[in-house]
Amino acid sequence: MRKRAARLYGLRNYPPEKVAAAVLRAVARDKAVVPVTPEARTAYALARWMPGALRRIARVKPPM
Repeated sequence: MRKRAARLYGLRNYPPEKVAAAVLRAVARDKAVVPVTPEARTAYALARWMPGALRRIARVKPPM
């Protein structure tokens, strides 16, 4: 499962250069948290607006 997740994440086209650019932009703007991918931005927004909902989602066991 980990190999599959790594392969799928690799297909997302987020090379280290994009992440580094986001980090440098965050440093320039004095931001402590830098969600880079759309999934990370969604999780960050949920954590900020509805922390209880995010915790419930995190507890759901994935189908095997």
